[in-house]
Amino acid sequence: KKGSGLYLLLGRVDDTLIHTTGEKTNPVPMEVTIRLNQFVRHVVVIGHNRPFNCLLIELDFDRVKNTPFLEITKSIFDSVHQANINCPSHSRIFDEMVYILPLEGKMLPRTMKNNIQRKRVEIEFKEEIEMLYDNLVNIRVVSNEKSFSDNHDNQWDEDSVKATILSSLKLAIGDSFLKITEYETSLFALGLDSLSATKLRAILQNKFSFIDLPYDVIFEQNTVQSLTHYLMKELSKINVSQKQFAKDGYEEKLQILKDEVNSYIKKYNQIDSFPSVGYVNGTSSGDGKNGETVLITGVTGSLGSFILRDLLRNSDVLKIYCLVRASDENNGWFRLKDSFEQ
Repeated sequence: KKGSGLYLLLGRVDDTLIHTTGEKTNPVPMEVTIRLNQFVRHVVVIGHNRPFNCLLIELDFDRVKNTPFLEITKSIFDSVHQANINCPSHSRIFDEMVYILPLEGKMLPRTMKNNIQRKRVEIEFKEEIEMLYDNLVNIRVVSNEKSFSDNHDNQWDEDSVKATILSSLKLAIGDSFLKITEYETSLFALGLDSLSATKLRAILQNKFSFIDLPYDVIFEQNTVQSLTHYLMKELSKINVSQKQFAKDGYEEKLQILKDEVNSYIKKYNQIDSFPSVGYVNGTSSGDGKNGETVLITGVTGSLGSFILRDLLRNSDVLKIYCLVRASDENNGWFRLKDSFEQ
């Protein structure tokens, strides 16, 4: 207090984390609280130029080697929750933003005095840190509720959207969630803050995965009613576009089929489509012989090759045309010969 003659320890200036929201976090008190845990050797809070914080924990091998992992994680998360109680709301650390380093692997970089080098951590653990933030943005919530991507008929109505918002809000706020009686009340009056607003958007983005939710959607639509109307409007756009896409896709495929059929009709309606073989069905060829003309497909198959063999032996058959799928005439003869040899 000013004039008391006492010093107030604020921490190092370069330890202060300035978030993209403009809010600031002093990570040292949080790190001290978590480091008191018996299983933790070192800990570091990361969040500079980020919307919120994440946490990296290095375990004490001697303490954890004979302890069940579930007991370790429960103890650690209890310490994280305790640190969250004593810090500003925007500095809280979500459970999803905690990364416990493998026992055999990289260690948190430290100085000669055994202090964590925060900036080096950001460089050496860049991949792990990015994974934490990506996981929260693409958060997967285990729920029995339907999501838009699972709802193939897209039968969303205002009540179901509103119910989804309320359940998502409860997940984002946690135990401090207040029961809503008035849907026009600001979400921030119900316990939401800038940090939990980020989580709420991530949860809703997962549930309505076909909608690209803006990052400021919760701030712009900050009541249950306005957020419901916004989502209903976006869902209606998708329903219309999907129906139009389905209609356009059907008509396009139908036209392709029609064109293909017409091309075959045009091709085989021409008299000279096949080589001249005299008259068909029992009339004579150029040398005076009478016989049948046969068109056969599938001759490279086991059954087709036997049918072709019998037709060749039949004296009533004057000419046989074989339709063989081949790159050229020589390849066609090769396939035909190969089927006979087999």
